[in-house]
Amino acid sequence: RAKPDEAINWAVLQNRLIVRDGKWVAISRRALHEQEIAEALVEVQSSDCGDWPTAEYISQFAPEGSSLSDHQLGAIETALDGKICCLQGSPGVGKTFAVACIAKALIKQYGCDQIAACAPTGKASVRMTQALMSNGVEMEATTIHRLLGVESAEGSDGWQFYYNDQNPLPFRFIVVDESSMIDVDLMASLLRACDPDTHLLFVGDSNQLAPVGHGRPFLDMQSIVPTGHLTEIRRNSGRIVRCCAMIRDQRKFEPSPTLDTDAGENLPFVEVADEVQVVALENLMNQMSHQEDVEDVVWDVQVITAVNDRGEVSRKPLNRLLQRILNPDGESVHGNPFRIGDKIVCLKNGNYQDAENKHDEHFVANGELGQVTALRPGIMTVKLDDPPRTITIPHAPVKANESGIADSEDAAKGAVGDWDLGYVLSCHRSQGSQWKYVIVMVDSSGSGAMVQSRNWIYTAISRAEKATLVIGRKVTVDKMMNRDGISDRKTFLVERTKHEVEVSTVDFNAIFAKV
Repeated sequence: RAKPDEAINWAVLQNRLIVRDGKWVAISRRALHEQEIAEALVEVQSSDCGDWPTAEYISQFAPEGSSLSDHQLGAIETALDGKICCLQGSPGVGKTFAVACIAKALIKQYGCDQIAACAPTGKASVRMTQALMSNGVEMEATTIHRLLGVESAEGSDGWQFYYNDQNPLPFRFIVVDESSMIDVDLMASLLRACDPDTHLLFVGDSNQLAPVGHGRPFLDMQSIVPTGHLTEIRRNSGRIVRCCAMIRDQRKFEPSPTLDTDAGENLPFVEVADEVQVVALENLMNQMSHQEDVEDVVWDVQVITAVNDRGEVSRKPLNRLLQRILNPDGESVHGNPFRIGDKIVCLKNGNYQDAENKHDEHFVANGELGQVTALRPGIMTVKLDDPPRTITIPHAPVKANESGIADSEDAAKGAVGDWDLGYVLSCHRSQGSQWKYVIVMVDSSGSGAMVQSRNWIYTAISRAEKATLVIGRKVTVDKMMNRDGISDRKTFLVERTKHEVEVSTVDFNAIFAKV
């Protein structure tokens, strides 16, 4: 008895849905944010490129003994030809080095107080800060949420920010890293908080997974605003970087024959049948705990998988396994499945009370990892880094099932409120982060095949600083190469921007003068 046409008509009348081109339906808020981005891009396109330093001037700020290549300088010159611009590149092509040189030039020319650096997640902002400082730039990056100033999560518009169209950000230049993670809603909020003189450089890699939220604004913007493409590999980071370039070019990649980081062989494949993947993971974690450069296997090694709870190699059952292996003696309390010392992950943006000062609150972003430091009935204390803070999380008692493990009916939700074990993460939640070693579990099941794509494996293997180890069947990975996980997202950002350009060039005064 369903009547979808009537349902859609009702939703459109209630301003909950918008119909595009007579056949596409979008949630109103998301469609309006996409329109808002288009209008912002058109507004800056009508002005000159602004006050970016020239590529020649930027080249002077490369550290002694290193220099920007002609290819990098060409990409920088192409990018910095508009007030809003993009710099795109895969791992190892020198994005961070180029951004550091740009930041040095901006600081020298305009001063530190005129420039901000940010990224979508806490981990990504810390990595950006470390990368800038290692290249001689004394600048601390922040999350986009912190930059905008989170005030509340109330209202139909999602997060409310201190900086907005009525109170713009006080920066002349903003550099945004890991831009492929930004969805339409957050992009609209950032652009809304910029005045017409603000210059924005979006840096990222659109070969990675699409944002968790709606749209793909970073990829779409590259066909709208000036974009520099870095493709030449500059950093010798072994097999991982070379394989990422092969995946980027839609070629099958060949993993390392063995693990030998000194020789650059840092992407070995552990070929095993589906039924022994879990055993292989146990053995590998045991070996990793004895690795010389692994100080703490819990925090130096991260496992990444495809789905939450659809089989033996999904996130939830693997987390239970690793909790037993890595934290067997952690203290626990009734009504909480976590143990003191557990690595846990936040699954939803939120504000939490400071553990020491009850009048202070801290914003915690989706995907941040923390460590359980204390447990009491109905309350747990969690320590987080990036930036360092300790929070208190109240919760209702959690009932355990027959196996003694608490489970949410919704596999995407946490075992305790918006928190879950973090020994194993989905690939989406690993974006923007990096660990010394990463173990990727290949899921050959039907549910895994729906998630895993060329972008998925590209993102997963590039999360490691030293080495990534892949467990599963190579034939499953080869199938991923045939599936694109981002281009099939339907958006109207490019079309809306072109439409706004056409409208802005119409001389309405001349038209009405003839009437």
